[in-house]
Amino acid sequence: MVHSKNAVLGILLLTGAAVVLGAGTAARAELITITIHNARPAGGGVLSPTLFTVHDGSYTQFTPGAAASLGVERTAEDGNATFARDAALQSPAVFASERVAGTPLVPGDTRTLTFDLDPANPRATYLSFLSMFVPSNDAFIGNPTNGFRLFDAGGNLIRREGATTIRILGSQIWDAGTEVNDEIPGNALGLGVPSLPNQGTTENGVVRLHQGFIGSQGLGGSLGTILTAAPFADFTSNPSEFIVAEITIVPAPGVGAAVGLASLTALIRRRRR
Repeated sequence: MVHSKNAVLGILLLTGAAVVLGAGTAARAELITITIHNARPAGGGVLSPTLFTVHDGSYTQFTPGAAASLGVERTAEDGNATFARDAALQSPAVFASERVAGTPLVPGDTRTLTFDLDPANPRATYLSFLSMFVPSNDAFIGNPTNGFRLFDAGGNLIRREGATTIRILGSQIWDAGTEVNDEIPGNALGLGVPSLPNQGTTENGVVRLHQGFIGSQGLGGSLGTILTAAPFADFTSNPSEFIVAEITIVPAPGVGAAVGLASLTALIRRRRR
C-alpha cells in the first residue's frame, strides 16, 4: 500500500506497480509512474529496493558532513528502508513515501512505482530516492536536499525519459559513515555470507562521498573482498561514465488512453440524448 498521510487514494502494489482502487478528492489527479533501472553489467553491483519520497522540497534525507539518521544507516548498511520511510511519513513536508516491491535489483533489473498526485498540492512537487549499493559496508545512493521537481509552474508533469532520464553516476555514491569499510564477510552485505542487521564495526563518522572499495583505482592496493566478488563495481575507475542507475518519471501507462476513452464515451452519450 502506498503510504500517504493525506490518504486521498487507495493504491495496491502488485509486482512493483500500483493499481488504483479509488479516487480521492484532489482537484486534479496526476497518476505518474517512477521507474528505477539498475544500469550496471553483471558483477557491477546490486541495489536494495529503492525508497521514493514525494515532498514539498524542504525535506532532507541526509546532510553531507553530518551524522546519518537511523533511516539512512539502516538503508546503507542493511538495505532496509523501512526506518527511512517511517521517518519520512512523520515529516509535515512529505506527501508519500514507499519502496518499490520485489527483491533487490540485480544488474539489468527494473522496478516501478506509481503515485497519484495533485500538482496543486505543495507537498507533491518534489521526488527523492534512497537505496543501498551492494556489496558494501554502508554505501548508498540518494539525494541529500530538495530532490527532483515533478511539476512545472503550470502544473504539468516534467517527463524524464530518454535524454532527460535521471542518471546516478559513480561519483554520486555516498558513504553513510556509520560502519567501518572493512569489507569483512558478515559485516558487508552481499558477500555471500549471511549478514545480520547492524553487524559491522561502528564508525561514528559522517555522510560523505564514498572514496572507493579496497583495491579500487581510487584507493589502490590489492583487491579486497568486494571487488573480488563484484569486479565491475569499481565506481572510481571512471566515475563520470559509471552509471549506477537510471530513473524515469512519466505518466502512468494507459492513463491517456483511459481518459480518451472516457471522453469519447461521454461524447457518444451526449449525442444520443
